[in-house]
Amino acid sequence: MRQISCSSNGRISRGSTSLSAFTLIELLVVIGVIGILAAILIPLAGQVRTTSKNSKCVSNLRQIVTATLTYASEHKGRLPHPSGTAAAPLYDLTPHAMTVGAYNECLQPYLGDRFQAMYCPAQLSEDNTYNPDYQKANNPYPVPAYFSYQYFNRVDVANAAYKTLFLNLINAPANCAIWGDLAFLNPNGIGLGHYEGRANTTSLRGMNAAYADGSVRWVPFTNMSQFASGFYWPKPTGL
Repeated sequence: MRQISCSSNGRISRGSTSLSAFTLIELLVVIGVIGILAAILIPLAGQVRTTSKNSKCVSNLRQIVTATLTYASEHKGRLPHPSGTAAAPLYDLTPHAMTVGAYNECLQPYLGDRFQAMYCPAQLSEDNTYNPDYQKANNPYPVPAYFSYQYFNRVDVANAAYKTLFLNLINAPANCAIWGDLAFLNPNGIGLGHYEGRANTTSLRGMNAAYADGSVRWVPFTNMSQFASGFYWPKPTGL
């Protein structure tokens, strides 16, 4: 940059100064430092997102099981029904399905919008069947809604008929899960779970499960058993 100044005798003199620039080595060092920081921060950002989604899932399940127990306490221990009506309740759907009418009757008063309450934000949300935004736009009333949480209101017996797991929820065993992440594994190796959004796998990592005492705990797949065709849940103890 050139500078103009006046001398003592009034003449204008011109001078110049030079700006210092990065050398190639300094530039490479800066790029290297940026690369190292990116390698450290990007995985951390992914871990933060995963932790946030897991916290949201746990929060959802805690609210769902609280709503289920509240419904039971206000209806003489009766289980929320996944289909039918309060006058004629039915328990004939798959564990992750509930008619919109049954949801509105049993859980909506306590949980509000099903698209906010009944879908896990983890990998399952990448599948359109369990993506609340997609479901909201494409799953009209009154077809059964498929949730990414499953309801342990029945077990599969030898003849494939369903029976209720709990007679009522007034004194439900605290060691039995009532709700949890969808945990599905079919014979073809297709898995659906908290960390598996329709993955080819022979096992699941596990699930968040909500218990009758209101707690939510992570259960590894090794501590789960099949309770309906393809559907898994935490093994109850002491029963």
